[in-house]
Amino acid sequence: MGDVIWSAILSSKPVRWMIGAGVAVLAFLGIIASQRRDAAQDALTQAESDDHENAADIRARTERNLADELRKHDDAGWRDK
Repeated sequence: MGDVIWSAILSSKPVRWMIGAGVAVLAFLGIIASQRRDAAQDALTQAESDDHENAADIRARTERNLADELRKHDDAGWRDK
């Protein structure tokens, strides 16, 4: 008896249209969620790349031999030029 009821419900056009619309909405939401996830991953990748660039800049500044450059001015006062 339950099969007859479901058969009657699913055979009506309005119900089939509502099911189709529901499936379309779910598919659309799935696409949006997928794109948002891709955008978030791109943002994380870009932030990581920027961090590596900043770290390389900091490393380059700290590895310069500034001690030797400043050592030649050790005995120079502010008036000695």
